[in-house]
Parts: sequence; structure tokens; C-alpha cells
Amino acid sequence: MYFTHLNLSSRSSNYDGRAITIGSFDGIHIGHQKILTELNQYAKAHNLQRTLVTFNPLPPEYFKKGMTHRLMSLRDKAEFLKKNDLVDEIILIPFSQAMATITADSFLDDILIDHLQMKALFVGKDFKFGHKAEGNIEFLSNALKDRYYFSAIDDLTRNNIRVSSTKIRGFLADSDLLAAKEFLGRNYSLIGKVVPGNQLARTWGMPTINIHLQHDFPLMGIYNATAENLCTGKKYTGAASIGFRPTIGGTNVVLEVHLHDTNEDLYGQFFKISFINKMRDEIKFDTLEDLRKQIEHDITESYSFFKDYSE
Repeated sequence: MYFTHLNLSSRSSNYDGRAITIGSFDGIHIGHQKILTELNQYAKAHNLQRTLVTFNPLPPEYFKKGMTHRLMSLRDKAEFLKKNDLVDEIILIPFSQAMATITADSFLDDILIDHLQMKALFVGKDFKFGHKAEGNIEFLSNALKDRYYFSAIDDLTRNNIRVSSTKIRGFLADSDLLAAKEFLGRNYSLIGKVVPGNQLARTWGMPTINIHLQHDFPLMGIYNATAENLCTGKKYTGAASIGFRPTIGGTNVVLEVHLHDTNEDLYGQFFKISFINKMRDEIKFDTLEDLRKQIEHDITESYSFFKDYSE
């Protein structure tokens, strides 16, 4: 079995085994964070490596059902976990036909216990794994009893709604960023590299940074956003546009962000873009001049919004 190991910690690697959680952890929402908090408490008390086991592609992507857009790229996930000191490492397992047909017994014994030296396992109450999802909480309770520590953690709810990545995708599709923020525990964001664009807005005196998108994106339209340069730590406010740019005949989804009061050379640097609220839908204009006027209006509106904004 081929694994990719991402080390997120500078701590000593002299551990007595691993405390493991498994899953997509797409978005690392407050329900995921509840699992990671319990894992952290146990791992630190028992000198265990804090490990997240996940997959690429994610199983719903492989089967092409149940997921429309990722909430997070692997880079976003690693950055969040490292910044918040939630795990020491990510073990990335390629998801393939062989992985789709592996039995629950084999995954548990051969991969988690024998290969990864698992001593404790933390999952949500709805966790299932193995061929035909035969591995469930009852299976794990029986298989791990008296051998390893096992915790099946209750779902987290808000307003009687179960917190889930699927629900957050629905909020974002409906442009309900406040509801998404409540379930995520933070504003929805992404990390990307500044790459060259067509520089049309720059010729109008309204320069933007063009952010490379690593995965399909759940938002479309014009948004108020904050931006953090991860290379320098400098923070900005601005207006973000995500869409096809139909006025100029665009065919690919592009993320462009106008940073207020900024005209810096930022090519090649990595930014975290956080989306606060939606200003409007993307529109196809009859002329470039109409587009220019609308962008100018959007920037003015965004300035006004951030005069009174606080996290």
C-alpha cells in the first residue's frame, strides 16, 4: 500500500504509537474539530502521534456521487491543521478500486494496526469503512475491545441541524455565508497562489490578484472578502469575483480579488482569501465600459462595507 506522509509538527517523533482519526474532513468544520479535540487530549496524555488518515481522491469523488465541490484543497487542510496545532501528521491514501473493495478487517488489521501502529481510534458516530461499508461503530467496538482505545463521538448540532460538510456546501450554494460560518467556526476561505491574469482591471486602474484554484469551487458571484498574504503576514480587505467572466468570453472559473488601496507586485505569493458576504451575482454586460462601471461600483460598495466591518 502506497502512503503519502505529511509531517505538520516540529515535535519529537519519539512516540508510543498513533492516535488516529479517519475521514474526508472536508472543511474541518466544528464537528470535525470536536473529534480532533478529543483525539488531542488522549494523544498528549498517552504520548501518541496525532494522525489524520484521509484519501485522495476523496471517496465521493472517486464514485462521482455525493459531492459537488470540495470545501478544502489538501493544502488548505494541511495549513489549517498546522496553524491550529490539531494533528502532527496527515497520512494520505490513494483511493482506488483496490481501496474501494478492501474489507473492513483488512483495513483495520493490515493498515491501521500493523502498518500505522494505531493505539487509539477516534471517529464520528456515523463512520463507516471497508467494502460495502461493512465496517461500522459496532464492528469497531467489537474488534478493538480490550486491545485499543476506541471513541465514537456524538454528532454536533446547531439549531437542531447536524453539522456536516454536505450541509455547509448547501449553505454556500445558497450564498448563506453566515450559516456556513457558524458550522465551520470561521469564515469560509481558501488558499491559492497569485498567478498572471489578463490584467484588464489593471488597465482601468483597479488592479486585481488572480488566485489559482486547485479544485471545483462552491461559490459564484461578487463577494466582500479579506485576504492574508501567507508569505508576509500582511492583511487586506477587498472585493472578490468568482466566475467565468462572460463579458469577455471566459470559459474557466477564475477568482480575482481587488485589494483595497494596494498596487503591489504579488505574483507567486500565497494568499488566504476569506469570504464575508455576497454583493451580487455575476452578470454578462453588453460592453466593456458597462463592466468597468460595475467593477468601479463594486469597489466603492466594498469600501463602504468594510468601514463598519469587524470580525
